[in-house]
Amino acid sequence: AGSKWFDAPEGLSSYIDKLVAQCTNTQFHTNTAIKKLIPVVIDGEKKYQLLKDDGGFVIDGDGNPIAYDDVVVSTPAYVTSEMLSALDDDTIKELRENLAKITYYDTTVVFHQDPRYLSPNGTVVHTR
Repeated sequence: AGSKWFDAPEGLSSYIDKLVAQCTNTQFHTNTAIKKLIPVVIDGEKKYQLLKDDGGFVIDGDGNPIAYDDVVVSTPAYVTSEMLSALDDDTIKELRENLAKITYYDTTVVFHQDPRYLSPNGTVVHTR
């Protein structure tokens, strides 16, 4: 069995940067430490407020917590499970159970200059 390498020549954050650039009618809050998604009902519709690690909410220019229709979470499974713990919904409960089953392993990052191991993109940084 051989190793299969995956490269992100521009870094993993480049995927998020491109998403933000293409979704011009969407509000993004990146690099914000969120502790929990808090469900709220506004005008009969379920929305979500974002509780930050510091205990405050993500707020608008007037200082009011922002209520989001949808939230994209891109964190490890164990972090996501905790973030969703305030949501009392059967689908979310099942998702949290499945997230709890995901195991992680240590990752090795290798920097080298051996041309025999260059990726097709010419990078010399590999993760596995």
